[in-house]
Amino acid sequence: MKRALPLLLLALASALSACGDSRPDIVLVTIDTLRRDHVGAYGWKLPGPSPTPQLDLFAQRARVFEGALTTMPTTSPAHASLFTGLAPRDHGVLRNGDRVSEQLAADRSLPRKLADAGYRVAAFVTSDVFGPALGLGGFEPWDARGRGLRPGSEAVAKALEWLDQIARGEDRPVFLWVHLYDPHSPYGPAADKREHYPLDLKSYGWVDRARYRTRQARIGMATKYAAGVRDADAAFGRLLEGLAERGRDPLVVVTSDHGEFMAEHLDRLGFAYGHGSILGPEVLWIPLLIGGDGVEPARVGGAASIRDLYTTILEAAGVGDPTAEAEQRVDLRGDPPSGRVVDAARRLFDPAERKKRGIDQAAARHIRARAVAVSDGAALLVVGVDGKPAEAKAAPPELVAVAESALAAQRAAEERRKEVPLDPGTRDKLEALGYVER
Repeated sequence: MKRALPLLLLALASALSACGDSRPDIVLVTIDTLRRDHVGAYGWKLPGPSPTPQLDLFAQRARVFEGALTTMPTTSPAHASLFTGLAPRDHGVLRNGDRVSEQLAADRSLPRKLADAGYRVAAFVTSDVFGPALGLGGFEPWDARGRGLRPGSEAVAKALEWLDQIARGEDRPVFLWVHLYDPHSPYGPAADKREHYPLDLKSYGWVDRARYRTRQARIGMATKYAAGVRDADAAFGRLLEGLAERGRDPLVVVTSDHGEFMAEHLDRLGFAYGHGSILGPEVLWIPLLIGGDGVEPARVGGAASIRDLYTTILEAAGVGDPTAEAEQRVDLRGDPPSGRVVDAARRLFDPAERKKRGIDQAAARHIRARAVAVSDGAALLVVGVDGKPAEAKAAPPELVAVAESALAAQRAAEERRKEVPLDPGTRDKLEALGYVER
């Protein structure tokens, strides 16, 4: 039956093409490492204007989700969740450099399902580390130009060039993924990022507190981070402008894979300007906006997960997602159900990273303690490996129950995981971006 499904989808695509395909174009934009509180539509509170004027304008005609959560504050695991609909413990990508299995990619890959259904499927990204390395397949073209890092504006320009090259007489909808890496470390606008790439591991993540002891040093890092956010926002605005110039009115989904810690844990733990090792609202809450193609603007409460985008996109494309209910995903073109709880986990911690970064024993214990988080869209509960809340606060019983289940499932996934060494080229690229993986 599994083999017959692509044939059925192709038959459906042929029938739709014969009678004029009315399915929408779908554009997915993921802005790497974008903190929700740096999007004006979510409440910009720092001095000066919002760094996201284009996202703020888009929000006025979009569904803006107030309670959206990533599945893991690490790039590859979060994107694998988006493109398979599964939690990291189920798709197996527990850190950057991991791949989904060939069987899972054949069964679950979002780009493959859309391609089988007749969509033109393309990806234009700003780093060649994430994407094909996940093993999902389906994107054609996959445009990263073989470089470790490039500005989001270049990826957008290439995406618009590709749209111009599509045969005018062929009536096929488009699924376009654009990945913008601009907010990610090394912080700053494009010129600064190039100057500080490969990344200095002493500047991000587990850092020497003395390096950022002064208020001026911390303001400097925050300013550089905001500059990258502005670059990503400008690239997003240019993409929307280019789509309109070409007469396209797609369903647009824009989100982040995770947020970023600034100096919140610097004085206590020596951790700042990074993500992945520990959990907290700064890295778990993500901006999520869906607009275009008849979407009614709204501020949407309740719990949403980056996993839900898998169902949302498949349903919007007319493909459908028959496993959504059983796997607890929802179509975000509607509202999340009342009382829903979603969960997230920290990435698999590698002791080799502790040694390379000089992480002390106290910090390492804290990493292991903050293992999973759950949210009902308003409250966020972080739970440690002993099953107790990492923060000494009363928590609703329903959140505690979900957290216990998620923690047990995460433990089981880590125990059954088979170690697959990274190839040297991928490992070098990851380390150049500040990741120390095996």
